[in-house]
Amino acid sequence: MNKVFIRALIQQHTRLTRSHLTPEICLHLITPGCHLWKSNIDNCLFDDPFWAFYWPGGQVLTRYILDNPGLFQFKSVLDVGSGCGSAAIAAKLVGASKVVANDIDPGTLKKQLHLWQLK
Repeated sequence: MNKVFIRALIQQHTRLTRSHLTPEICLHLITPGCHLWKSNIDNCLFDDPFWAFYWPGGQVLTRYILDNPGLFQFKSVLDVGSGCGSAAIAAKLVGASKVVANDIDPGTLKKQLHLWQLK
């Protein structure tokens, strides 16, 4: 898939939302208002779109980073199992000098780049 097509799919099938524990960060996510919320693997446009959900553990970690910026400023941060990339985004927002988002699914990282560029 080319970049323009991936961006269009993300914009069409996710919602830009701040309805989570870190409203400082606006994320493109699959929400109850998206048709993909109720889809199954047979009618989903993305392979395992785990990147499009803001998991509770990710929300808590991201909230911690935003609430404790001094622990992350001028530091290198590795976000393992990055998913939607919220912790990596938060680390950069609070002043981390270097941030690496890592995930087992290479497609996740490509989609994160598009999500970040859409903002």
